[in-house]
Amino acid sequence: MADILEMAVRGRNKARFTGAAHRLAEEIASRKSSWLGVPVVVPTSIVGTSIFASLDETPPSQVWQLATGFVSPAAAVWIS
Repeated sequence: MADILEMAVRGRNKARFTGAAHRLAEEIASRKSSWLGVPVVVPTSIVGTSIFASLDETPPSQVWQLATGFVSPAAAVWIS
């Protein structure tokens, strides 16, 4: 009976430790999400706007093509 109680206490302690670790990881991930997610909105919105703006031009300038070509993958890599 003592072994079962000892195993239960160890399991409870392990669950408490794991729960605290998960809460800490969630807090860190939440901070990273704010620091990384907000700045990614700017380049992706620029890329989206430039794509729609270039639809009116025939053909789009090379500067816009190059800028879109560099910013779009950079934003995708930045968000991941």
